[in-house]
Amino acid sequence: MRKPVRFVLLVLFSAPLLLSDYPFQANVKISTDAYGNVNHGESSFIVSGDTVYALCNIAERPVIPMIPFSRSVTEGDTWDLDYAFIDSTVNEIWHTDPVVGVDDSGHVHMLVQFNMYYIYHYLSRDGGITWAETTMISDSSTGGYVDKPWMVVRGNKVYVSWQEFQGSADGVRFARSDDYGRHFWRTTVDNMRTGLTALNVGNDGTIYLAYVYDGMYFRYSTDDGNSWSDYQYIDDVYYSSGVGDRAPINSLAVSPTGELFISWVDDRYGTWDILGARSTDGGQTWEGPYVLNDVTAGGQCKGWVTYDPYGKLHLFYYSTPDWPTDTLSLWSVKHQLSADFGNSFGPSIEITDTVFRGHFYDDRLDFMGDYHMILADSNYLYAVWADGRDGDMDLFFSKAPLDLLNVTERGNLSVTDLRLDFVTGKNPALKLELPAGMDLVIDAYDPSGRFLENVFSGWLTRGTHIVPLGMPGPSRVVFLRVRGANTGTVKGLILR
Repeated sequence: MRKPVRFVLLVLFSAPLLLSDYPFQANVKISTDAYGNVNHGESSFIVSGDTVYALCNIAERPVIPMIPFSRSVTEGDTWDLDYAFIDSTVNEIWHTDPVVGVDDSGHVHMLVQFNMYYIYHYLSRDGGITWAETTMISDSSTGGYVDKPWMVVRGNKVYVSWQEFQGSADGVRFARSDDYGRHFWRTTVDNMRTGLTALNVGNDGTIYLAYVYDGMYFRYSTDDGNSWSDYQYIDDVYYSSGVGDRAPINSLAVSPTGELFISWVDDRYGTWDILGARSTDGGQTWEGPYVLNDVTAGGQCKGWVTYDPYGKLHLFYYSTPDWPTDTLSLWSVKHQLSADFGNSFGPSIEITDTVFRGHFYDDRLDFMGDYHMILADSNYLYAVWADGRDGDMDLFFSKAPLDLLNVTERGNLSVTDLRLDFVTGKNPALKLELPAGMDLVIDAYDPSGRFLENVFSGWLTRGTHIVPLGMPGPSRVVFLRVRGANTGTVKGLILR
């Protein structure tokens, strides 16, 4: 005999409870730590069809040589390959700042920086299982230090940028390969300045480069990097490191029609914010900067922007309500969407389905990875980041269908304008009374904040609606999050 379902309303005020927002899926831990318990740091990933490749450095890199490398062939739902990449032939323990890409043949390209001396390119023809070719990109004859390479792979071409200093070729450096990374040609883009770079390539082949020196600088090349435009000075950059973040990392997004957007971390207003500037004329002129994050309390850092194939701009960043930050600060990862090339952004939603604290390998309390990324294909927005929910820093993954992220809001009706009751009995349900039509999303979560299922999502007309709760199982507490166009509410119930 089936037991009746009893509903008890619960009022929720507990700060540690965090629910990832629809339509982001439940977070998936990428690494199994098969190579030992280490703290994952700065990450890079790429999507090729159903396959996702992800890698990162580790906090223990001064004493443990490795780049954790992972692969999923199920669009990130499960991860079938997870191992420690080590190149012992370079004779450097410090493996760091890896970047991954895929060419037009489906082959995998990887960059690894060794200490601050060398940058190497690796090619895999079997999906990252083995690495067949190795080429040094940086020029050891200059005697300089190298830092933070970025890579873009387009067809048979591989583009790389980095900064170099205290040698004979100081400045912002650039390299290009026309043969899948077998050979590289190098040049100096700016010999007056160094700085962390951001690199991207438009659909028309234009190469875009931004870098942080005493401010934010920008250049572009229309001839495959052989020559570069004069620099554009976009704005000053104000930044001081703290617990959890240590660099004004910048990112550069290019829309399918050539609009540009640059983001970076800045503390000119007293705390860390994600600032952005945009160009609608290919970088000739710039608007901004302006604060992108909708929550200004506490600190926001590690921002990243990307355009999807439909011209929508997506923003990713870490957020904490604390300021100044400390080792007990609780962090989450957020997303915001712009439908007008960065002229305005919608409200933030949660990517992470729990808050977390940073875990630090040594006295470098500012290291949770300087940067993490988001990417989009024609179906999903993907995110990879490091968090400490399991007692050390691990890589996690989530994704959201673009057609659900990009839904145009219909009207300004709030969920506070609707009436919500429970229908008890053999077939439990929600009873909704709407004074007008509206979009609604109703999701179920367990008490730890883990996503259980989507109960309903879609447009409901004015009037009364009965939404069945088809959640069989043992007696348990379930939280229902009801979200409309502008606000949300959470109701708790006990299923008996």
